[in-house]
Amino acid sequence: DRRDIDAVLIATPDHWHAPITILACQAGKDVYCEKPLCRTIEEGKQMVDVTRRYDRVVQMGTQYRSMARTRQACEWVRNARFGDVRQVRLSHRSNRFQPCEPPQPVPPHLDWDLWLGPAPWAAYHPARCHRSYRWFMDYGGGSLADNGVHMFGVVSWAMGTDHTGPVAIEATGRQQPGNLFDAPVEMHVRYTFSDPPFEMIWDQSGENKLNLEFIGSGATLSGFWEFQVTDGEADLSATQPDELHLERSDSHSANWLDCIASRRRPVMDVEIGHRVTTWSHLGNIAYRLGRKLQWDPMQEQFVDDPQANCLLHAPYRQPWRL
Repeated sequence: DRRDIDAVLIATPDHWHAPITILACQAGKDVYCEKPLCRTIEEGKQMVDVTRRYDRVVQMGTQYRSMARTRQACEWVRNARFGDVRQVRLSHRSNRFQPCEPPQPVPPHLDWDLWLGPAPWAAYHPARCHRSYRWFMDYGGGSLADNGVHMFGVVSWAMGTDHTGPVAIEATGRQQPGNLFDAPVEMHVRYTFSDPPFEMIWDQSGENKLNLEFIGSGATLSGFWEFQVTDGEADLSATQPDELHLERSDSHSANWLDCIASRRRPVMDVEIGHRVTTWSHLGNIAYRLGRKLQWDPMQEQFVDDPQANCLLHAPYRQPWRL
């Protein structure tokens, strides 16, 4: 309600991103929302809708599109420096395990009911708060929706899929008995894309470190912080004037502020953020149902699958509503 505030930065746990973003847009504020954009696919759709309806600037906080080395790697892929890329492999360390413990008293400084907000009621435990909230599926989506969204944003930029998504998803995983967290400790997800045709594999097992592999017909590019050719040979010179150049941003927060002034869409606009966050939710839904799912990225619905479509959103706890 304060008229002296023009914009807000949202760094709450994931289950609060959508309500705060929507309320901020309705109040005429621009928004920087940390990743993942939302906790459910329906939330993301409504965040895009309200951003456009109120003509707001909403940037998702995955900063890799504002890093020169990431932009260069994506331009190499887009300009076919490695040939035709038909498979992308992503590896990540396992989700966290913590032995089950009984609930604890709520600290006197914490409004636990407000912290839970739209999420289901649960007894307080300190592991539910701060960084470790992401391994509870009521508040986050495991590493698939954490670093996964960072990595998916890079893949989507490199493969030119900001406007679309996978058409088929299948997932397997392993729960650890006696785990306080309910995210599977290991997870393997296979995504099939049709425009362009390629498959993306998320491999979260054991001690795998963060890594991306673009496997092309001529060479393989690997890395995440830094990129190198690990198979074959390729030209890693700077993008040439006659090649495709991606939008340049040298500071993610500055890009957001510049767009607030110009009213342009930022480099990780809310709609792109919604698309790549959706990939994480699709993997979690496929794991939950234990079967291969068909997805229509244009309609943003599962194909002839009412059971899966029921998982596009999660009910809010009263009095909160989307």
